[in-house]
Amino acid sequence: MAFTIASDSGALIVSLSDAKKHLKVEHSDDDALITALIHAAREKIESYTNLAITLKTVHEYFDEFPTMTEQRPDAEFLLSVNKVNSITSIQYYNGQDTDVLTTVPANEYIMDNVSKFARVSPRIGKVWPLEDGRVNGVKIIYEAGYSLVADIPKQIIQAALLTIGDWYERREDRLYQNQTTGFIVPKVSEMLLKPYRIYQWT
Repeated sequence: MAFTIASDSGALIVSLSDAKKHLKVEHSDDDALITALIHAAREKIESYTNLAITLKTVHEYFDEFPTMTEQRPDAEFLLSVNKVNSITSIQYYNGQDTDVLTTVPANEYIMDNVSKFARVSPRIGKVWPLEDGRVNGVKIIYEAGYSLVADIPKQIIQAALLTIGDWYERREDRLYQNQTTGFIVPKVSEMLLKPYRIYQWT
């Protein structure tokens, strides 16, 4: 599986004025730098938590439809980018001689976006169609992220502010990193984000 971000609202999850207040910066000389740090902090948090923070359109690809097994009786897809709001479409190639995608009717599948990992499975009495086996032959398009900045959990916002402050004060690269995650984030930020982190499954 693999995914691409087809579009991103790019909204500032922390306003420039709030970031400057946190940094105790009163001049405008560093406005461009601070704005860039706001975006970078949001991207780092998204990477660390596997959550979409700003609204995104995601295109995720799979080689095949999941088959029903004892471990996965619902034959569900597990989506990689979470805080999923809706499924736009599920498409697949159904023949070796065509490059035209076929769309699975929306009334034949159901989404669970309450669980930690968003899941998509056939409705009762329905089964997934047969794809032709090509690489990335199944494509799911979905919308993810918080609709409003005001809806983003306060702990995530605070983690963003702490990360922005750390990067603003320490502008050079550092030689240490978290040995478990590989990410350089302030320890308090990591603590704030842990409840929201969705560990990648294999």
